[in-house]
Amino acid sequence: MAWLPCFGSLRPTYACLVSSLLLLLTDLCMSEIISPPHLVYSTTSRIAASNFTYFKLHKTGRIKIVLNSIDGDADLYISSSTLYPTYNSYELKSATCGEDVAEILSDMKRPLGIGVFGHPLIDETTFELQVFAYDDEGDNEAGDLADNGEDGKKDSVLWTIFVNILKIIIDVLV
Repeated sequence: MAWLPCFGSLRPTYACLVSSLLLLLTDLCMSEIISPPHLVYSTTSRIAASNFTYFKLHKTGRIKIVLNSIDGDADLYISSSTLYPTYNSYELKSATCGEDVAEILSDMKRPLGIGVFGHPLIDETTFELQVFAYDDEGDNEAGDLADNGEDGKKDSVLWTIFVNILKIIIDVLV
């Protein structure tokens, strides 16, 4: 939650109230509280050292991929240009010693190739791969674009609310 800089005093000014409101709205718009992702796929598997295991993702919309190494260390490689990404050919990568996370934007071409790589120094790695989808964008399976207005721009509901509140605040101050 945003820090409210002005509410320590007894009589906050309008500018102080506006800045605090903007901080709260920004936190609200940027957080996952509005539209948390929901689990659409989960699997647990094992992989040998220096090997890849591949998955194919067709789901459209904004996606969050989480790779948990339960025992050992697995790394995540993602590509829209090949269904078999490697450590030399990928678009997104997460190679940490803990949880690997990748955020896939809705405009990334589908299907996606997801590669899970087993660390070369560990004989066998056990991992859990989870795919989460967000509801904040119309994720239809066909991936069609919706026509939202004259110039094809797609404004989110939160952004529209945010802009309208700003207009009201400016009208009150002026």
